[in-house]
Amino acid sequence: MKRFSFLLAVLFVCGLQGLSAQGPIDGYMKGKGIVDFAFTYSTESFNTYLFGKERQSIFNKTQTLSLFATGGLTNSVDFVVSVPYIWTDSLNRNFQDAIVAIKFLNGERESAHGKWSLITALGLSFPMSNYRTDTERPIGQKAIVFQPRLLAQYQDQSGLFTMFQSGIDFRISPSDQLSFPFIWRVGYAGRKIYVDAWLDILKTLDPGVDTSIQAGSGSDWYKAGGTVYVPFGKSFGVFVSGAVYLGGRNIGLAQRLNAGFVWRKQ
Repeated sequence: MKRFSFLLAVLFVCGLQGLSAQGPIDGYMKGKGIVDFAFTYSTESFNTYLFGKERQSIFNKTQTLSLFATGGLTNSVDFVVSVPYIWTDSLNRNFQDAIVAIKFLNGERESAHGKWSLITALGLSFPMSNYRTDTERPIGQKAIVFQPRLLAQYQDQSGLFTMFQSGIDFRISPSDQLSFPFIWRVGYAGRKIYVDAWLDILKTLDPGVDTSIQAGSGSDWYKAGGTVYVPFGKSFGVFVSGAVYLGGRNIGLAQRLNAGFVWRKQ
């Protein structure tokens, strides 16, 4: 199922809050010399914002265009790069926080029915522009975050798979903070279609209470979503996906819709 390794491009959609959790790391490796590019449009909106856990009726809409690339440096080492452009209105629009990461295949174990994979990733997110954070609806926190991850995945020969991922987000700017992401995904990766469903949880130590929408002391969240991808040949495919925030702190209870295409260079 290596052809579906470029589905991680689908899984990265950089919403304002989702950048460091759902993230660009999946359970597949590229293979040496193979590079995938993904172009994604995303729209996210909410009518309720949680300042701490206090609900307030506030509307906000965010749109994103993102370019994503990932490729195999060797058969067991991949690089990952993502650049998002985000806007909320005519004044709040700019390149937001990029991610660069390296993935390492620690090992694989095959059985009669499938394969286990263990992957480590080291990522760094950082602001791509000098966007403003002192507005009522900033596009981000202008944070620098170190993101180590450990991922385990089981892929059945039928195409069914399950994956669990966790790690730590070390935010070193604008202030120190620790967060812990937990992601569980199940799905099916076949030759003619890919589908998945996932649950994403982020817990932040001492998140505080926001003083402005989406740029406060830190967030907790629970969100769920899914993806459908259809390939057209070996080098091109299209996808749609969606997500909903179920609860948390310092977070908009948003719904998100994503669409895009993936192109493979090999």
